[in-house]
Amino acid sequence: MVELLDGIEKRIPTFQGIKFTSSDLLEFGQCVHKYQDRYALLYGKDEVLLSAMVLGASGAVGSTYNYIGNLCNKMLTVTEKGDFNMAREYQAVVQEFIGSVNRFGFGVAENKVTMILVSGIPLGPPRLPLLECSEEKRAKILAKLKILGILT
Repeated sequence: MVELLDGIEKRIPTFQGIKFTSSDLLEFGQCVHKYQDRYALLYGKDEVLLSAMVLGASGAVGSTYNYIGNLCNKMLTVTEKGDFNMAREYQAVVQEFIGSVNRFGFGVAENKVTMILVSGIPLGPPRLPLLECSEEKRAKILAKLKILGILT
């Protein structure tokens, strides 16, 4: 990615930044070190967001923020205050949720069901040709949200 950023503004004069969606924190750290004063360096791996923020990410774009955004905002707030113990606790909850749902299969339909469960807003079924989330997976998602305190 550093190679992409090297000289990109010559090819794209309006270039503003990147969304880095890889777990390679070495590469991300190199981008931050070299370009954090020039570009927006957004991070897109929710389960390791804390590490990216410590490295100097200027923000985040993630798929789980639709339903655990409040939790991630709390993590970012305590990180800014230097409370890394609490930040790690919030990150651990995010990791536990993402790890759990990934183990039983988590796609667009499951993401949508999670948003419905957390928001209470009826969002309708996923677009065709995707199938709706099974009741079994919905129950597992609901249970995990409750166990982790995301839903009360």
